[in-house]
Amino acid sequence: MKKLTRALLILSVLFLSSCESTDDKECSLIECISSGISFEFVDKETGENLLKNESLDPSDIEIKVPGVEPINFRYENYSNSYILLIQNWPNGLHQLSILVNSNSIFEMELETEWVRGECCSSTEIRNLVVTKGEYIQGEEDEFFQIQL
Repeated sequence: MKKLTRALLILSVLFLSSCESTDDKECSLIECISSGISFEFVDKETGENLLKNESLDPSDIEIKVPGVEPINFRYENYSNSYILLIQNWPNGLHQLSILVNSNSIFEMELETEWVRGECCSSTEIRNLVVTKGEYIQGEEDEFFQIQL
């Protein structure tokens, strides 16, 4: 009986040590970042950043996405742009509006999907279509220079 118990113990240790562990993936070294969209507001004639030259005040800008609350966006002083983080949005199609002084200047539809990864899970943008506004899209699909 002692030999059988010892054999089972050895086999259990060998089996457990051969299983892949999430610790082996070094997830502790990975920084999980949410998807986001960046917006810069520029003069359509000169290309000058309207937040940087103070023609536009950050408090005049509002971002609305029906059915998503709270909307997590912030003004970045170093780049004079806004970053909208797509965190914990429900899966599906969303209508996004940017208002300046209560006037809609830019609208888009975007589709989001919750994706589970090995180390990080997040809401990702699957499809994005601008439906209103003048803009220049950056090299990255999620960067927009909105022209006013």
